[in-house]
Amino acid sequence: MIRRNWMLLCLGAVLAVGCRTGPPTDFTFDRHGWGGPDPQYEWDPARSQIELESGTVFHDEFRWQDGSFSLEFLDKPDQVWGVVLTDFTFRSERRAALERELVEFGTEADLGHVKRDPGIDKVWPRFCVAKMTMKRGGRGRSYKVLECWWHQEVVDGHRNVRLQTTHDLRVHPNEWNRLTVTVREGRLTLTLNDRPVGEPGATLIEPQADGRVGFFVEQGAGPLLLRRLQFDRE
Repeated sequence: MIRRNWMLLCLGAVLAVGCRTGPPTDFTFDRHGWGGPDPQYEWDPARSQIELESGTVFHDEFRWQDGSFSLEFLDKPDQVWGVVLTDFTFRSERRAALERELVEFGTEADLGHVKRDPGIDKVWPRFCVAKMTMKRGGRGRSYKVLECWWHQEVVDGHRNVRLQTTHDLRVHPNEWNRLTVTVREGRLTLTLNDRPVGEPGATLIEPQADGRVGFFVEQGAGPLLLRRLQFDRE
C-alpha cells in the first residue's frame, strides 16, 4: 500500500512549521530526504528502493551541478517516467520573472495570484532546468525525450530558451536497467547500461544553476520501481 502522501508529509512537519490543509504553494520535503508536490510512494532504505505510484520525489541533500547520480529502473510497457533537475540559484529571480509575466500577459485571476502566491502549478515549471522523460517504444526499445531549458531573462536578459531532442535507447525489456546522469561545468551526459547516450557533453545547462534531483512518473503509469540510488559530488 502506498503510505506517503501530502497528509503524511504534513504530519511529519507539523511540530516544526504547522500543517496547512490547502494545496502546497512550494515543495515540501519529509525528514527522510524525499518529498515533492503530493507524491505517493514507498521508500525502502534497506534495499535503497523507491516504489513511486504518482507524482515527483526529490532527494533533499544532493545537488546536481558538478555531480553524478545513478539508479536502476525496472522497465515495463506503457510506463512514462523521468528525472527532473531543479534550480535554487536563481529561485527568487525566477519567481520575480514569473510575477512580471503574469502582470504583463496574465488574466485577472493571475493578477490575484500575484498578490498572494503564483501557485505551484505556475512556479513548478520555472524551477526546472532539465527534464528527461523515458517512454517505451516498439520491440522492447524505449526512447528518451530530453528537454533542457533555463530562463535566459534571469541569466543574461534574453527570453526563455528551450531545447528538445529525442534519442533511441536500447533497454533490457521488462528487466532492470541502469541509468547514470552526470553534470560537469554545465554539461549533462547520460549513460544507459554503461553505454553513452547521444553526443557526449552536447547538452548544456546554465553552469551557475544548481538544485535538487527529482524522479517522477505520470499519473496512471505507476508504480515505478527504482533501486540502488547513488549520489556523488566531485
